[in-house]
Amino acid sequence: MAAPKKSVAKESGQDKAGSPPEFSREQELKALRDMLLIRRFEEKAGQLYGMGFIGGFCHLYIGQEAVAVGLQSALKEGHDSVITGYRAVIDPEALGKMLTAFISLRTLNPVEDDEVPVKLVELPEIVSCYSVAGRESHLLVVQVGSPSELERLLSEIRQRAGVSTETTLVLSVPYADRPPL
Repeated sequence: MAAPKKSVAKESGQDKAGSPPEFSREQELKALRDMLLIRRFEEKAGQLYGMGFIGGFCHLYIGQEAVAVGLQSALKEGHDSVITGYRAVIDPEALGKMLTAFISLRTLNPVEDDEVPVKLVELPEIVSCYSVAGRESHLLVVQVGSPSELERLLSEIRQRAGVSTETTLVLSVPYADRPPL
C-alpha cells in the first residue's frame, strides 16, 4: 500500500493548494509604498538619463515593480537569498588593458602551494586567482596593456612565487560570468 501524500499547502502555511498567501492590510500598504518608491526612482533615473546626467545605457524597470516587491515578500529573511552580492563590470580596454591571459602556475616546491596567492596578491594585473586540481596548482586571469607588460608580469610572478608558468592569450570572449541555472 502506498504511503499517504503530505499536503504541501499545509506544510507551507497555505490553507488551499495553490492559493496565494494572505496579506494583512499593513503588508499590502507596505508593498504599495515599495512599488511606488521603485516607480518614482525609475522615473527620476529616466529623467536624468534624458538630460544627459547618466552616461551609457539606462534600462528602466517601469511597469515591473510588482515583480521585485512580490519576490522580496516571498523570501524568508535569513533563509532565502537570490542575490548574494554585486560588482561593477569594468571594460579593461577602456583602462588600456588590451590583453587578457590565463596563466597556469606550477610550484617548483609543492610544499609552498598555499603560499602562492599570498605572494601574488599585490600585483594589480591579476584579476582572479584560482586554486586548481591537476598538474598546475593555480590558474590566474590577468589583464595587461601590451605584450611587453605581460612579459614583465610573467617574470615578476615567477620570481615572487617560485613557479613555472604556461600562458594562454584570450582572443575574444563570446560570453563570461553567466549565472548558474
